[in-house]
Amino acid sequence: MSVYLEAADLWCKSEDDARMAEAVIKHDRWAYPKHVRVAVRATVGEGTQFYLEVTHFDGESWLDATAQMLWLKLDPYLADSATIQLRSGSGERWRIRWNDRRVFEEHIQEVIWRVDHEITAPREE
Repeated sequence: MSVYLEAADLWCKSEDDARMAEAVIKHDRWAYPKHVRVAVRATVGEGTQFYLEVTHFDGESWLDATAQMLWLKLDPYLADSATIQLRSGSGERWRIRWNDRRVFEEHIQEVIWRVDHEITAPREE
């Protein structure tokens, strides 16, 4: 199965946790260096927060069960509501979310579109 990365908000609990999470990925023989590479980054300004930026993602020959083991290994280091969003080659979308030392796999059930505003020019009558 092929998987594509849509978004990653991999917030960590601290700088030390971010470094530990980066090390977990670098020491995972399935993830690194083929499937996932990350770098520790920090927000600028007051209340600095640390996160993992995904610098490389290759979802070809993706193994869900193996990836799930990686998500569990990252759990101690990721902040509540950290997420990674993925899409399969067939269009299925899901995300992994970390919260309160638990890891959840969430799938989209419904998408609702609404008209926000029309952007076409008014018609002349």
